[in-house]
Amino acid sequence: MCKKQVREVLSRLYLILDAPVHFFSAIGYSYKSSLVNIHGSSKNGAFKETDYLAQVLEPWIQSFLEAFSAVCSIALFVEDGNSAHSH
Repeated sequence: MCKKQVREVLSRLYLILDAPVHFFSAIGYSYKSSLVNIHGSSKNGAFKETDYLAQVLEPWIQSFLEAFSAVCSIALFVEDGNSAHSH
């Protein structure tokens, strides 16, 4: 799927659900994680730190780090500045 198609799909989901749609994924050399739909628990549907911790960090990051370490000894993580990721 190209970038434009992804945007169209997410826009349609937003219109259908009438709420924000959030996903987590990770890519690296010889690695691609699952696409994780993050369900937000705030009033407007946005996800909070607790949602990110429970739905991304705890269930997915450990396996991600194990798979990543199999191909690379140094990890570089990029923070996008979203306040929900501050945990």
